[in-house]
Amino acid sequence: MTNEQESENVRHFKETKIKAEQGDAKAQYILGLEYSHGVGVPMDSENGWKWIRKAAEQGHAEAQFELGGMYLVEPQDYKEAAKWIRKAADQGDAMAQYQLGQMYSLGKGVSENDAEAVKWFRKAAEQGHAMAQYSLGWMYWHGQGVPRDDLEALQWTQNAAEQGDAEARTFLKRMHEFVVTEIKAEKGDAEAQYNLGQMYYDDEIAPQDGERRANGWKWILEAAKQGHARAHLWFAEMYWNSQEYMRAFEWTRQAAYRRHADAQFWLAHKYYDGEVVPKNFIEAYAWFLVAKANGNEHAEEKISDLEERLTAEGIEKG
Repeated sequence: MTNEQESENVRHFKETKIKAEQGDAKAQYILGLEYSHGVGVPMDSENGWKWIRKAAEQGHAEAQFELGGMYLVEPQDYKEAAKWIRKAADQGDAMAQYQLGQMYSLGKGVSENDAEAVKWFRKAAEQGHAMAQYSLGWMYWHGQGVPRDDLEALQWTQNAAEQGDAEARTFLKRMHEFVVTEIKAEKGDAEAQYNLGQMYYDDEIAPQDGERRANGWKWILEAAKQGHARAHLWFAEMYWNSQEYMRAFEWTRQAAYRRHADAQFWLAHKYYDGEVVPKNFIEAYAWFLVAKANGNEHAEEKISDLEERLTAEGIEKG
């Protein structure tokens, strides 16, 4: 900073201080910011708080929002933060409306209430606040605090994305991906059915409702019915984890017959270790060979091991 700039900051500070001491709310707010950030005067957090509070108590919306934000950080009093942010939001401050919506969404300083979150997001969104538009789109997409509505979700998210909101742009891309995948799945595309099931099961883009896991299961099963190997392997993993070993073995076998190299390797291991089915080195050898042929890089070691254990006749049979 040049000496000229520094002198200008000092001059501005002195003029602002005179107005603030005369009761001008806007000047009090600016003075508080200057103390807080050390503009024209050494940084002084205590005086920053003092003058911002004076402005807030006079009804200055930006000061009210600033004071609420200060309570969010230090001394982190969420109820006091919500009180001041609400005062600014009631005056139409879009940032405060968005922040109050977030607090309702997370249950910070207020009781968690998605419908209230939507109300405040909408107020800010209608003023063109990009983050509020994205949040409102997210709520519509997932049906939280408002009935699920894909078109409303797409519109609000698009509005935010057009303003340059990076999160909205990413989310909009994922929304389109989900919709396209859903359309393909409904037309019977097995790969799309599997991917849609995975989205429902593991991905934030899937609607966050009570049917989420059930929908995931349904679509992966539809893919499995069409012989989708990864869908079979997915069910195998689910059943192995739930210790339903015979079901797990059968799903693994189905995936192996559909040329899934990892499933072939797992199936070989079950025969090698004698898990679920009786130990059978010849059967294990055969499946390790097939797994290797299909690209499993771990099968070679097991093949070498079994070639030392098996007779020439056993190797030939395998």
